[in-house]
Amino acid sequence: MTSRSDHSIKLGTRASKMALIQAEKVRRILELAGASVRIVTVSTSGDVDLSVPIAGLGSPAPFCETIEAAILDGSIDIAVHSFKDLAVEMTQGLTVAAFLERDDPRECLVARGRKLSELPRGAIVGTSSARRAAQIRSLRSDLRTRSIRGPVDDRIRQVEQLSYDGAVLAVAGLARLGMMDRIDEIFSLDVMLPAPGQAALAVQCRADDTDRIALLKEMDHRPTRTAVEVEASLHRLVSEAARKSRDAEGELSCCATVVAGVIELAASLTDESGGKASAVVVRGSDHASVVERAWRTMRGALTED
Repeated sequence: MTSRSDHSIKLGTRASKMALIQAEKVRRILELAGASVRIVTVSTSGDVDLSVPIAGLGSPAPFCETIEAAILDGSIDIAVHSFKDLAVEMTQGLTVAAFLERDDPRECLVARGRKLSELPRGAIVGTSSARRAAQIRSLRSDLRTRSIRGPVDDRIRQVEQLSYDGAVLAVAGLARLGMMDRIDEIFSLDVMLPAPGQAALAVQCRADDTDRIALLKEMDHRPTRTAVEVEASLHRLVSEAARKSRDAEGELSCCATVVAGVIELAASLTDESGGKASAVVVRGSDHASVVERAWRTMRGALTED
């Protein structure tokens, strides 16, 4: 990266342990480029009331909206987010100027030494995600799911204290916290797909901040950007269809990879009961074509149902 000594940057983030680890990673990269960086913590609506399920918070991006407002009003210059926490539609006036190289996007189970197949009938599995709950029911319809909120280390503590029989979490989160030893099972992508953009860190700034964009562009990981933008494009199509027709409703899970210029997109829609409405794997070199073919196939399966 090119050295720039004239960039003094206020980097916004949530105050959780994992968010600060993520912000510190961005800070180190920027300081190697010669920038002076100060981390600023911002409290979000998603951090305030942990008793309410995320879907009940009334915001498309409860962990990001306050931070985004701080960028727009100049309180901070840039922010680092878990991309999956951002709203489906980018907030006007903002842009993702850089993606860090994606970590492991897979899901995992923390269950006091047991795999999902080993949990007893009626066992309670904690998850803050309707998407994860639907996939759990698809794999084990005899299990119960219950909302679990709070930082990842606190969710693990709740399992260890017997409040839950297990919890499904992102592998990347445990890896960033140095807690990989707590994982009892990692689900392969053909068993459980992640959320769009899972395990990708996005650095956001104002869309008109050309100096910051130029600096951040140097840390942008192109294969991650391509993969995540493919997933985000499909997410927008599914979300728009869901707003127009109840027949299109379902929880989207997907993961794209890019190898030697070839995009592979695996995606599924799962209804609340765990019934998989449609699943698809599409390959190609053109972003728009891959997304369009995936959506056409999924929409066709929904129409047939």
